[in-house]
Formats: sequence, C-alpha cells, structure tokens
Amino acid sequence: MTPTWYAPSTLAEATHYLYDYPECNIIAGGTDLLVKYKERVTELPALMGLDWIEELREISHTTSTVRLGAMVTHSRIVNHPWLQENMPALCIAAASIGSRQIRNRGTVGGNLANASPAADLVPPLVVAKGVVEIAGKDGRRRMRLEDFFQGPGKTRLQLGEMIVAVEWPRPGPFQGSSFHKIGKRKAMSISTASAAAAINFDATGRITDIRLCLGSVGPVPILARRTAEVVCKGGLNSLAAAVAMLENEIQPISDMRGSAGYRRQAARKMLEQAVHEAWTLAKDKQS
Repeated sequence: MTPTWYAPSTLAEATHYLYDYPECNIIAGGTDLLVKYKERVTELPALMGLDWIEELREISHTTSTVRLGAMVTHSRIVNHPWLQENMPALCIAAASIGSRQIRNRGTVGGNLANASPAADLVPPLVVAKGVVEIAGKDGRRRMRLEDFFQGPGKTRLQLGEMIVAVEWPRPGPFQGSSFHKIGKRKAMSISTASAAAAINFDATGRITDIRLCLGSVGPVPILARRTAEVVCKGGLNSLAAAVAMLENEIQPISDMRGSAGYRRQAARKMLEQAVHEAWTLAKDKQS
C-alpha cells in the first residue's frame, strides 16, 4: 500500500499533521526509517517530508551560541569550515557515520530522534552542552540533550512534537574536544563503544570544566559526571582513577557487536584517548 504523503511548508503545519495523524512518520534522510520498514519493524501508513521548511536546514553560530537545524545532514557538518575549526569532535563523529551516501542523506534530527545508544552525533553534542529545541502544536520547548533519551528507540517527544534544532554554547577560546569510537569494521560500522570529551581551560591553564559522554555502554548515551570530576581534580595523572570510576557509571550489555566485558575494556580505552586528545588540543590553543 502506498503511504499517504504530507509536505508541510511551515513548522506549525508539520506539528498539526503529527498531532492529527499519529500514524504519520517523519522522513528526513530516511536512513534509519527505511531500514526498519524493510525489516518489518515499522509500518509506514503515512510519511511527512520536511524539505520545504527552511529553518530546519540552518547552520548558524553567534558570539554566544551554535545551532544546527534538524535537517542538517552529516555531510554538511563534516564539510563546514567553522565547525571543522571549532567543533572537531562533532565533525569526526559525523564523518564516522556510514558511507558517503548515508552521510549525504542522514540528518541531525534523525540521528537524535532514532535514540540509538550508539548514535555517533550524541556524545560530542552532549559534552558541548547541547540543548534540543522541540516544536509541538502548542509551541516550542527546550531540553538538555542528556535528558532527551529514555531508552533504546525512546525519547521524550510527545504526541505532535518534532525536533527543530540542537543548540549549544559557543566553545571557549581554550576548549579542546575529541571523539573516538570502535566498531567491528573500520568503515560504516555501528559503534561498539564510543567516547567524547570536552575540556575547558582558563588563561592560567586551570581546568574550568570537563564533560565526558560515552555511547553504546548503556541504554542511553551516558554523561559520566563522576568520572569527569576525577579528571577535573587530578588532570591526566588521574586517568587510572577515572577509569576505575567509569566502571560505576556505564551499563554495557552483550549483543552481536560485542560482549559486555569487551565494551567495558573498549570504553576505558576510548575514554583515555578522548581525554588525552581534548587536553592536547586545548593546551595547544594556549601556546
């Protein structure tokens, strides 16, 4: 059966469609949705395209914030000069997603709404203090990205709501960020484990903030707050203690991509690599 097709030209129109027709599925890049349909996980009685809503395609940065619209593709992130210079972890994560064809179609909103614990864009956006902007028929609301996910495939989106954008504070002058992941193949692999780090120093070389987020080691991406506190207090010399603390914050499972034990080992290694690289990048900006 051919799905009913909706093509809104405004956000208000799109959210009303979603509210009035709960069976309607948003198709952005379709890289996850069509796989689910092919595997008969999802039925598609109705589809809604968002290609005509210009706001969803915007990439912008001001003196205080950075913003990605929900329909921004992974390829646009990878090839964006300002993001390459100021958000290297995000660009590395986007470049690691699938093939070139997938990156040309897949979108920020789709990556977030799919709510996979292995979503590659999520860890670097979480450590950047990302906030999701959500639109519904009654208006807009905002939520910290780390609070947006409820479990595999589950978000806090309510009936009639959709992701508009993700926004975060502009990186400071002495911030370093990094993203590392490991999968079963060098290319086009879903993360077996991943880690992102963002470290901020002040002009004197003192750590002012550090955030660490790990993917594929829990039902949702995990913001490792206690592990970050260890590194913040002890610096690189505290990595052994930080790795020990990490054991208490992650909840890996065994599946076809790796055992829980392997994921624990991989998470420790990814964390060390991410912290070292983010630290080095931040220190380089001070020299």
